[in-house]
Amino acid sequence: MRMQKDTERDVLVCDENGYAISKELPYGLYTVHQTNGAAETEFMKDFTVFVSQDGQVYKYLINNAPYSAYIKVVKADKETGAIIPLTGAGFEIYNASGEKVSMSYTYPTITTIDTYYVSADGYLITPQVLPAGDYTLVEVQAPYGYVLDNTPIPFTVTMAENEEVDGINVITVTAYDMAQKGKITVSKTGEVFSSVTVSGDEAMNKQGEMELINCVYQPVFSEKGLAGATYQVIAAEDIVTGDGTLRYEKGTVVDEITTGEDGTATSKELYLGKYDVVEVKAPIGFVLNATPSNVELVYAGQEVSVTDAATAFCNDRQKIEISALKAMEQDEAFGIGMNGEITAVSFGLYAKEEIIAADGSKIPADGLIEIAFVMQKGMLDSNQMFHLADTM
Repeated sequence: MRMQKDTERDVLVCDENGYAISKELPYGLYTVHQTNGAAETEFMKDFTVFVSQDGQVYKYLINNAPYSAYIKVVKADKETGAIIPLTGAGFEIYNASGEKVSMSYTYPTITTIDTYYVSADGYLITPQVLPAGDYTLVEVQAPYGYVLDNTPIPFTVTMAENEEVDGINVITVTAYDMAQKGKITVSKTGEVFSSVTVSGDEAMNKQGEMELINCVYQPVFSEKGLAGATYQVIAAEDIVTGDGTLRYEKGTVVDEITTGEDGTATSKELYLGKYDVVEVKAPIGFVLNATPSNVELVYAGQEVSVTDAATAFCNDRQKIEISALKAMEQDEAFGIGMNGEITAVSFGLYAKEEIIAADGSKIPADGLIEIAFVMQKGMLDSNQMFHLADTM
């Protein structure tokens, strides 16, 4: 390629009136290329001039258009940075004076809009350009499954931030939202030894005071919250957020919680979806309830940061059934044991040690809890089933 001589090139700088003229140039084909210009104006495209006449002045009127650009708004997940490919996210644009920016599109009819919505691709491009200047973007509608963040996002339409896409100027603004989460609360209840009912015969003691004798101490059970139950929270499906990120695989234990004194336990914040809550440890004195409880954390709207769901478990207390077989010798000659005498036999169930109820009432050591009679076939007639240990 032939090197250009100094006589075959020139630098033109416009004066205060916008006028510039080159030196005399030899015949030939020249390219005019803009290297500088007024702030925030678009450079002209290169053009050619054919110098072919002696003394001829070739005049050109050049207008540098003010810089402007389309605005591309990208909707992304705040935690992953990934684009959220969902429709529905809506935005407003305000200029430096705080005025809402309206734009128009012409197909299928001329329509003016001032709220701009992303497509299923997770972004939008405004139908018209914005001139150079300062603006703010405000989200007014979050995509499904996400929490609205209406914090104004400032941006500037400037050549320094320009990206040329398919021959047009584009300024990209990314708006981030947080995926909504939820907590699961488990309530645990069961029958506990709450109090003691005492019955007996009234009699006067040596001090002349009435008191109960031949007392029977009947345990009373009532339902209350139980501490110490442990649960696993397990993903019942693949838990995926709107940006396509797999948060938990199906079957993953995402949390383990234990009930407190009020009988409740609450999980950490979890992503929306379906979960199984499974009891893995019962409170002392209670039967494990291994039946899973299905819980779903569902979207509660864009204004809610953390939603919630609840489930409840009720455990049976451990019980014992006392049985006994009473044998009685029979004598047919004397008619002994042949006339139902066995049904007159009874057994008493006594406390081996002092047992204290939740309200502080007591069954004393050697206190009679129940009287059970023998049936005709010698079996003990008792439907009393209970467990008193460590229920306070």
